[in-house]
Amino acid sequence: MATENIFIKGIRNILRKSRPILWRELYHTMHTIDTDRIFPMYYAIWLHIKLGFLATQRGRHTKKLVKEIRKNLFSALVNHADQNTIENYHIATLEEKQNLAYYVTWRLHSAMTYTHPNIYDNLQEIKFCDSEKYKLKNNQPAPYGEYYVSKRLIYYYSGVFEMDLTDLLNVIVHEYIHAMQQNSETKLPDKIIQFQNSHSKAYWKTPYICRPDEIEAARLADLVVHNFDKSFKKYKQTNNEL
Repeated sequence: MATENIFIKGIRNILRKSRPILWRELYHTMHTIDTDRIFPMYYAIWLHIKLGFLATQRGRHTKKLVKEIRKNLFSALVNHADQNTIENYHIATLEEKQNLAYYVTWRLHSAMTYTHPNIYDNLQEIKFCDSEKYKLKNNQPAPYGEYYVSKRLIYYYSGVFEMDLTDLLNVIVHEYIHAMQQNSETKLPDKIIQFQNSHSKAYWKTPYICRPDEIEAARLADLVVHNFDKSFKKYKQTNNEL
């Protein structure tokens, strides 16, 4: 146990000392993309990867946003008309699961727009699609969810409803974070979003797990649903909403 504590303490000390270096690197990288708009494809891809790594260092500033999203997500679940869907999600029908996803997403969006009015127009529609049809059409597995910036639309694919409730909520929050990113209402700097848009070809060639917006969305969603069962139970005990 003592050895483990020493190891953890050592890692923390390294991160504490390296953080200023990483922040300086982030500043210089963002200065580069701000002053020179045109880059060769390979360099733009490298900058996407670099920004994705550096942006994760902003995680310490996300605690307030995570709490806000979690509170509104839990409120949507508590106020859902069919509590049986939540308690017995594993045996619910596809239609019941879709209704739950639809309701929770809209309720979350409605609550978030009170404190972030800029994102009101970022979600106009929610649709459900069949994963198998997507696979046949695109010759690749369907994602669990997608957010389309131009259409202000969230797609949920049927495969997501084969997972448990916690994983579904993770996908809902993940896609909703993408909607918030468009107005810099998350902690992802606006310059990064602009760089992604202005170098979209390089962005799509950047590995999915290295893209700045995907890294942030994944991190925030994981933090929101972390220890979900215990946190949601505690929330229900102290919040009697209608």
